[in-house]
Amino acid sequence: MNTSAHRSARTYAAVGLDSRADANGPHEVALLLFEGLLDRIRLGKLAMEQHDLNNKIRHINKALQILGEGLRTHLDIKSGGELAQQLDTLYAYCSVRLLDANAHNDAAALDEVHSLIKPLADAWREARPAAGAPGTELPATPLDAGNATAEATAPYPGNYGAGRSSSGASSGLGGTLLRYAA
Repeated sequence: MNTSAHRSARTYAAVGLDSRADANGPHEVALLLFEGLLDRIRLGKLAMEQHDLNNKIRHINKALQILGEGLRTHLDIKSGGELAQQLDTLYAYCSVRLLDANAHNDAAALDEVHSLIKPLADAWREARPAAGAPGTELPATPLDAGNATAEATAPYPGNYGAGRSSSGASSGLGGTLLRYAA
């Protein structure tokens, strides 16, 4: 694809993401981040299986960026309580496993991260508010405590969440979404 056509396709995709995010606000943005993360893991594994080093690195790095800058940074540890802390630990653990997968061509690590994130994405999708419903604010964590499963919130080896501050993070995921689309 030539450069101009590639730019046009990226612009078209960005408009589609922007429109979808506007449909339900922050909730839809979080769902897009989960979907993007799962897609990048899948694409990273495919590139790994095809011995495509450049694309493996690109997709796994994008997955790390979505986890770190998109999902983990926007957790509100202070208001989200124990669940937010557990999600922070989960995201940190997943980041370590993605780094391992990248460094050691470990497809099992990619599968593990996918299996840990997929239930969260599914729960988030099920909790989707009606389009245009008033008061569809993003909760303190991307999973309602009532929907948490033992598998999704179980402790992980090591203290991977120790680096997070309890002051929370900046609000609003919308400004970061398009960085992850490319």
